[in-house]
Amino acid sequence: MSDVSLCASEGKPSSEKELVKSERNSDSSEKEVNPHLRGGKVENHRGGKTRSPDRDSNLDLPILGSRAQDDWRFVRKSIFVAEGVIKLEITEIINKLSIKTFSASSHPHIFNNTSWTLKLKREFTDDLGVFLLCNEDYQKSTKTFHVEFEIRLINQNTGGKFFSESFNHVFSKMIPSFGNAAFTNRWDLSSEYSQYIKYGMIILEAHLIFGSATYSHNASYSSDEAINMEVLDHFHQNESLVDRAAKFIDTGLGSDCEFMIGVDSPVSIKASKVLLACVSPVFDRMFFGSLKEENVIKVTDIGPDVFVIMLKHAYRASWKLESKAQAVDVLYAADKYMLGELMRECVEFIWPRGPDDVFIALDCATRFNLNYMRECAMRILRKDTQVVLAHPKFVNLSHSSVLAIVEQRYLNIKSEVQLFDAMIRWARVSCHNHGLRDDGQFLRFELANIIDNIRFLAMTIKEFSGSPCESGVLTFEEEVAIFRKFVSGKSVGSLSRICCLKTPRNIYSSL
Repeated sequence: MSDVSLCASEGKPSSEKELVKSERNSDSSEKEVNPHLRGGKVENHRGGKTRSPDRDSNLDLPILGSRAQDDWRFVRKSIFVAEGVIKLEITEIINKLSIKTFSASSHPHIFNNTSWTLKLKREFTDDLGVFLLCNEDYQKSTKTFHVEFEIRLINQNTGGKFFSESFNHVFSKMIPSFGNAAFTNRWDLSSEYSQYIKYGMIILEAHLIFGSATYSHNASYSSDEAINMEVLDHFHQNESLVDRAAKFIDTGLGSDCEFMIGVDSPVSIKASKVLLACVSPVFDRMFFGSLKEENVIKVTDIGPDVFVIMLKHAYRASWKLESKAQAVDVLYAADKYMLGELMRECVEFIWPRGPDDVFIALDCATRFNLNYMRECAMRILRKDTQVVLAHPKFVNLSHSSVLAIVEQRYLNIKSEVQLFDAMIRWARVSCHNHGLRDDGQFLRFELANIIDNIRFLAMTIKEFSGSPCESGVLTFEEEVAIFRKFVSGKSVGSLSRICCLKTPRNIYSSL
């Protein structure tokens, strides 16, 4: 296929252009080929019976039309915005006609600021289809194009009339291709119409006239979607509220106060008093109350990254939490400055949904007195106690969280000694973190009131003589009193630090 020739003119009225040739076959007729399309008319120049509608199988689009042989004529238009010609030369056509499937396309050409291509194709039949394709990027555009065009098969040998067919179509996202799947056939070209082949080549031309490009709108949107699309159509080139808010934070535009965040190397962050006071009653009292702060405010208990997230929330800029640990820090800031919406975002991010989430959720709930979060974490813990106790994160729990675990009435454990061993493991890590030896004396110091809730009497005498006695956390008097209880059943009430409960925690019926 050789290169394609092109001629085009922009913005000329049809009254200045002769669009109708002098001769016209009296049998020609105009036929509506697809009533649901705007336009969509095919002009039959030859008259007589037209071929049945067909489809371009590759494009999966409705392609309708008829064969014609006569001078070219377009429907007159009062105004057109562009016109042009696409030329397609196909060499070795005899050889290609023997192939069951083949196609040839022109190079893309620009008319009306859009790329167009002329295509000839054959698919397993004797028919040859010709199509005009609009190459508009419909992922980014909703434009439609009203095009009147004629496709000609040029007579190269006798100089006689060309074989042609005219179309009137609106190209859009739904139908970006239009033509006739049975424009001619291979037998016509090789025999009756052999005058159209010269030196093994045929020439096709598409003569085009364009109306104004318009924009289509999908009527299937819901009312809410349509309203949003309507607004976006008017303001799609403007900055969004999120973008403008980020610009104000980054540049400090409109700021009238300054925060110095940190201790060793404070970071300066500027903000608007009015905006902060609108979202936080703490800032309201700080800036406009009876005890007004200075314009430079020192903040030593919140990191710069956390403060910036809080500021972006106040400005309605875009932000996101990177980890649960960061969410806890942001939750502290939200609690301090009484930012309810920000607190909700953090609580939702931290909320426990499985055993892995229990540890940070339990510490967070204990720290901020979040009763519902604590109970949710405990429900998971009571169900998957053994998984939680064996988890590497267990030793990083706070003292308060560990105490809350041993205070539970029901736990899904095989024996109380499992719980005791987990407490000793937690206490050893706590000793190391505080620079203490992990012997019995300091283990008892770290456990403190945790040991008061261990049910030693729920163990068997064999279990108690194992790790509980070997750990060194119990005094000699406590060990003797517990053994006496096992042997004789005498009370251990005189030892106030020893739990008297004998019921195993694994009597577990509900969460």
